[in-house]
Amino acid sequence: MNRIYRVIWNHGLNTWVVASEKTKACSKRSGTSVTRTRATVSTAQTSPGKSNTVRLGEYLLPLGMLLAAVNVAAQTPPAANALPTGGTVSAGSASVSSVGNRMQITQSSNRAALNWNTFDIGANAGVNFTQPSAQSVALNRVASNNPTQIFGSLTANGKLILINPNGVVFGQGAQVNAAGLIATTNALSDANFMSGNYHFTQGGSGSVSNAGNLVVSPGGTVLLMADNVFNTGHITAPAGTVGLLTGTSMQVAPDWQAVTATPGSSADASQVVLNNSGTIDVSGAQGGTIMLDGGASGITQSSGQLLASGSSGAGGQVTMLGYNVGMLSGSVIDASGQTGGGTVLVGGNWHGAGPERNANAVYMDPNATINVDATAQGAGGSAVLWSNQYTDFNGTISARGGVQGGNGGQVETSSQAQLVANGMTDASARASTGTAGNWLLDPSDVTIVASGGSGALNGSGTYNPTTAEQGQLPTPSSTMP
Repeated sequence: MNRIYRVIWNHGLNTWVVASEKTKACSKRSGTSVTRTRATVSTAQTSPGKSNTVRLGEYLLPLGMLLAAVNVAAQTPPAANALPTGGTVSAGSASVSSVGNRMQITQSSNRAALNWNTFDIGANAGVNFTQPSAQSVALNRVASNNPTQIFGSLTANGKLILINPNGVVFGQGAQVNAAGLIATTNALSDANFMSGNYHFTQGGSGSVSNAGNLVVSPGGTVLLMADNVFNTGHITAPAGTVGLLTGTSMQVAPDWQAVTATPGSSADASQVVLNNSGTIDVSGAQGGTIMLDGGASGITQSSGQLLASGSSGAGGQVTMLGYNVGMLSGSVIDASGQTGGGTVLVGGNWHGAGPERNANAVYMDPNATINVDATAQGAGGSAVLWSNQYTDFNGTISARGGVQGGNGGQVETSSQAQLVANGMTDASARASTGTAGNWLLDPSDVTIVASGGSGALNGSGTYNPTTAEQGQLPTPSSTMP
């Protein structure tokens, strides 16, 4: 049967809600561009009805019901001195020894795979891997019926892979230091691993969560991959790569710097499958890469910090993808850079093109910010909010050129169908030699309402982009206050 609902963000209720699919929406046309201004852009009109409910098949759902709650089941922490048990080597060469609450794994081959009965680390315990080099990799598979729980110390001079189909938990107080880290519920065969083919196939249905402090070497990679991924702690990879990913299978590049995922489709549209309320920091001399991808169903959301700034070079890249994507209150994305702003993609790429999967709906809270400024000399970066059905932009986006010179950047807040834009953008050139950038708003029909300033709108204030298709795009001064 045909779907008669959609899930959108309700700012008044501060949650994702079910709304009628009959809400007015038109196909995408062309847009206009402005800089440093505030506008209200809306094509949304709710369908008339007698009750505050939407019929979904044979069920009635109240529009105000809470749909975005993140529920991570609490686990009893392991004993304070707990260490992994039952370690055996299945490929490569390594030895395991322990004294008291400390375990030592000495790896003598560049790759080594170990199978464990459990891999819990208590709050007072520690596990250390000594490996031939920073490029060496140790694969650790856990056969326990329970999630792996790390509350203590896990260190390595090389890279670590930790697989438990029932989940991996880095608890509060956990400290991980390595050259690289992958924690996942997906499976990786010895044959693929030993050949350097990091092809992860569908495994268990557990979650991967972090409430601790995960740190990798400069340029290193942290990947958390499962059906559900949650970060409330700190993840640090200076000028490196951090990915929080869901999917039925994953292909990780040999250097771990790139990942492709096959999206799953089991999650409900109102289920949070990926949530960041902590801090992910890939800032460095050059900004690194952050990827949040909740797949083709469910909600991807962040109320924490995603930091990819460049202290002496350009800003990095931050991507937030999913079926429904939300930058909630307190959400900060910083991809600014001294020599140029970076790139931020929320819900899709410019015009909805590019290889990124497009979101169904995107929400940006009034207390959320995106910064792709050039901080010294260089051009502002680019920031995009894109959805196929509904974009609700209420935050602040800054894409300014450098104070010492450089053009303003490029900002897009668009939707294939509906756009509501109450937010603020600044794509100005701060130096007199620079040229202002652009703000593109690209739904079908745009109603622009002044929210202050001395300017006036022409006519009714409604702009139909059909005129742009004829090469008659109005200038910003004729459509904005």
